[in-house]
Amino acid sequence: MSKNARVTLGITYTIPSTDNPRLKKNMMTLFSINGNVLFNYTKTNLVFIAESHNFEPGSGKVPVVNISIPITTGRRQRKFVDLSVSGVICHDLDYPGFMSKVSRASLILAPAKTWSSKSGRSHFEITRMRAVEQGVTVLRCDSGGVSGIIDPLGQARFWEHTSSAAINS
Repeated sequence: MSKNARVTLGITYTIPSTDNPRLKKNMMTLFSINGNVLFNYTKTNLVFIAESHNFEPGSGKVPVVNISIPITTGRRQRKFVDLSVSGVICHDLDYPGFMSKVSRASLILAPAKTWSSKSGRSHFEITRMRAVEQGVTVLRCDSGGVSGIIDPLGQARFWEHTSSAAINS
């Protein structure tokens, strides 16, 4: 898909654990514009009770990869900008010590599936703190709370409630 569209594509999904058939893994994969896998990441910091009994935590190794982003300037001239990218999932952002592992990235991809609008707003604020602490831009994509782009100064450059429950509360 990323190869056909010529885009860098990040996806999240769950898969069965290979070590324990009763458990699953919460995963993120980043694909290059050529369709190659740039990294696989397994969520490390599981939500107590909600995930800790049915998911297997990741190793704690957080990938950082370099990609080139094409930018069109003036009269359709293209140039490429190098960008270091990392990724974590949801609750991983709640741990400042853990997030220090991605401080050498310039962009952190942070997908989430928050279960309520109030916790979604709280997690967005936590994401703002992590962006400042680590000096990085964070792209948070939350299917149940608040999605947005947060710069290294903690300013939300764009944000949007991503569920009807969030809008109505």
